[in-house]
Amino acid sequence: MNLDALILLEALKADYIELVRSKSGSPFPFSGTIGNEFGTIYVRKMAATNYFCLANLNFSDECCGQGVLSSFIDHIKENPFSFDGISVELIHNPRLAAKLKSDGFELIPLDPISDSQAPTLVFLLN
Repeated sequence: MNLDALILLEALKADYIELVRSKSGSPFPFSGTIGNEFGTIYVRKMAATNYFCLANLNFSDECCGQGVLSSFIDHIKENPFSFDGISVELIHNPRLAAKLKSDGFELIPLDPISDSQAPTLVFLLN
């Protein structure tokens, strides 16, 4: 992993811990953007599920393919707080979808009101 990717990963980890701790115990949904100048992830917890959702990934070219997302997901698995799962929503990259499936993520049915054909994958923590 290159230096930019390492810096991004550490920012994502710290932001995740800070965001979840600040919302700990709240039954309400939340959302926010975590990361730094090398990349961001829009994350949320929706009312319908107790999943930590990664909804929009935007990494710099220097950080793509460096293992940042896999390492960040491992960090969430090691620090699940009270989440029941991790979801990665609307995956447009077939290689990413295949990688997540090989890591134990499962396809969930599409939202009936969504017109997107991009899959959403979930990893159950419990």
